[in-house]
Amino acid sequence: MNQTNSTDQSSPKSVYRYTGGQVSDSNRQSIVQVVVDQNVRRIDEEAFKKCTSLQSVELPNSLEDIGRCAFYGCSALTCIRLPDKVRMIGTRVFHDCSSLKTVHLPNGLEKMGQYAFNNCSSLTSIQLPAGIEKIGYCCFSECSALSSISLPDGLKVIGDNAFSHCSLLTSLRLPDRLERIEGHAFRECSSLTLTSTRLPDGMKMIWAWAFYGCSSLTSIELPDGLETIGAYAFERCSTLTSIVLPKNLKCLHESVFSGCTSLLSITLPTTITTLDDEVFRGCESLAYINMRSASSSYQCVNTGRLFGEAVQMMALQNMTIWANTKNDDNGRSPLMYAAAVSLEWKDVKPIFDANMHVIEENDQTTGFPIFMLAAVGRYSKLESVYHLLREHPTPLMQQLYNLETGEQGR
Repeated sequence: MNQTNSTDQSSPKSVYRYTGGQVSDSNRQSIVQVVVDQNVRRIDEEAFKKCTSLQSVELPNSLEDIGRCAFYGCSALTCIRLPDKVRMIGTRVFHDCSSLKTVHLPNGLEKMGQYAFNNCSSLTSIQLPAGIEKIGYCCFSECSALSSISLPDGLKVIGDNAFSHCSLLTSLRLPDRLERIEGHAFRECSSLTLTSTRLPDGMKMIWAWAFYGCSSLTSIELPDGLETIGAYAFERCSTLTSIVLPKNLKCLHESVFSGCTSLLSITLPTTITTLDDEVFRGCESLAYINMRSASSSYQCVNTGRLFGEAVQMMALQNMTIWANTKNDDNGRSPLMYAAAVSLEWKDVKPIFDANMHVIEENDQTTGFPIFMLAAVGRYSKLESVYHLLREHPTPLMQQLYNLETGEQGR
């Protein structure tokens, strides 16, 4: 502990003059104002930790570094202006500064440590300087009054829990260079909307729980290069109405869209290699399912599972309307797609009941009658083939007739 620090008793409110080290425990509850000496380049770790009466701090232009937990728990501090030479804010520097309303960050700031402004529950807005490339773990988590933040164009990573439980955060622009949104990044940001509904093109992955509980998010457009969506990423986004899954998407993890009770339409890819359960659990408003075109879609077991789960969520009145539509990409009917992706009969039957006459048509993509379409591929369901053939045996009789009369292949 540095003994050269002193308290100026002549001031109406005691001014603590800081030259280094940590404040003694006997002074922590009484300090109201701090003036840091002009020669100080670094404020040490935990220097003013839990100085609960501290209201203002004057920092010198010489300051370059603020150590871990330097102002942790300074619950009366209302404003801070960091000097231009500061390049990094350490871990938990302003954690639990619950009265902090105004923060001025220097243009040259490059890094912010974990929990840097965690639970600054009075902070309403902040502008991040251009040099910030990553917002660290829980950096602004629990900032319950934060309604506006300006993200720099060069930002690449929004870290785990960076803005979780910022329930008043509203309109947000995601920079074009953003590459990664990590787990729980915007969890329970219940007021969040995006100025551009399209996520940046460079993103390959959305981590688990990233937008969980963002109940004001009505629309989002995923980039074509996105390959993975983590578990619960959009769960309980209760006003989300439509989603187009990217054509190159490979991994969909558990309950990604679970509880999206306003989801009306989805477009499914045929490229899924990893598929967990209950992706669409509770999507009770689902009214339209579009499948992307793919000549080998009937060979993809995960495509069938995903399609089948979506079908199971559809209410009867929506099924009746959807079953009589055509696919956006190639004009296939839902019943033809159900056969092509080898759905089990329990999932095929509601589509069949809603639009029986399609069974008499041949598939526009392959030219097959529907029972043959269901029989093709490694994952074909014999029960579905049987029931489709039973409902409309004419194509099989025609095939047998052709064989007997030598017409086959002409």
